[in-house]
Amino acid sequence: MSLAVAYARDGYALLEAVYDSSSPAWLREIPAVDVLRRVLLQNYTRTVTGNGREVIRRREKEPEGDGLPPGHMRIASPYDTDARWGVKRDAFWLGYKLHVSETCDDAPPCDCAAAGGGP
Repeated sequence: MSLAVAYARDGYALLEAVYDSSSPAWLREIPAVDVLRRVLLQNYTRTVTGNGREVIRRREKEPEGDGLPPGHMRIASPYDTDARWGVKRDAFWLGYKLHVSETCDDAPPCDCAAAGGGP
């Protein structure tokens, strides 16, 4: 069993405890609980076989697997749910892309003499 599947099993056990009817309702309102639930849904499938055995598998890319969500929807970091993977040439990063453009306008005229300033 891979370590990732073991983590998923622990995550599902935690969610079951949080959503149990005997658990306090405020636990379900913690933002980290929702992030955990979304990460598990995006990355793992969970089925129960005919004999009652639970099977957890990592989602794989199509056509072999059932597919992963598109990159713009997939959570890449549980610490910042808006961050995405980026790549440009040899650089890979987790974060944001920013496009900066600038214009070259003429500088405003100086009103230094009118204000009593020097030349």
